[in-house]
Amino acid sequence: MRIVPISAGYELLISNCDLAHKLTEAPLRSSVRSRVLIAPVVAALLGGIASASPGVAATASRHVKTGAAVQIADVHCKVGVLLHQGKTVYAGVPASCGALPLNEGVPQWGCGPKPGRQAAASAPVGTPVRIAGAKHRALLAYDSFTRMQAKGILKNNPCQYNDLILLKLTKADSKAARSTVKSVMANAPSSGTSLRLGTASATAAASTHNGWVYPLSKAPTVTASQVGTPLTRGSTLIGMLTAIPQGTIMKTPAAAYNLSRAIKMASHAPCVHGVVRACFNHLKLLKG
Repeated sequence: MRIVPISAGYELLISNCDLAHKLTEAPLRSSVRSRVLIAPVVAALLGGIASASPGVAATASRHVKTGAAVQIADVHCKVGVLLHQGKTVYAGVPASCGALPLNEGVPQWGCGPKPGRQAAASAPVGTPVRIAGAKHRALLAYDSFTRMQAKGILKNNPCQYNDLILLKLTKADSKAARSTVKSVMANAPSSGTSLRLGTASATAAASTHNGWVYPLSKAPTVTASQVGTPLTRGSTLIGMLTAIPQGTIMKTPAAAYNLSRAIKMASHAPCVHGVVRACFNHLKLLKG
């Protein structure tokens, strides 16, 4: 999965079962362009994941931790945050990791349809997900895209940058989960602040879009499968890598989104029942 920031939105592409956001001039959240049949993707979601990615399968860890590899159907990313409600632990990843292809070339964003825009299609609640270190598959319990669509939110910044999926771990995996952070930063880091993207050094640039987007003026080379990697300052979590550089001459910067706001919005979502049972009204950070 490749996600690339633009001045006011994103273009989401699926190519060879890989989600990618490509630079566009339109002020829209994303656009889906399918170059593979949707049927195999849906089949993978409904029937479970046929095979784990190397990052998921090869791990020697016996517990889920921040930064662990994640596979949703054929899309690979990282666990950016671990939250809990009581004894139940949720692994957080960008909502883009669970997006599905829609109509060729039609602008798409995370909220409901508007003239010239279509609502993002997402993997359904209950979708089984592999996480490195987990003994059992987690289940998709919350998706910020489908939540905003159900609530009828149409505000530009949340529709573009409220980007969070919560994956419910089993009781055994919840008990064993390990976080590497102790707090989540509520506001954007100051420009020039030294940060860590995973284990590599990074530097914050000035935030944009009313504090929703945290661009990085300096960041390591990242690949598509690193989307979701925690962005930290000491033991404080800033956000998750959600946008990776694109272009050759004038590269767009890597960026994270305001995770604190996304978690707050998730905490107002109603409980879900059925294939997966989950509540989010008392979400708290799993502290390391």
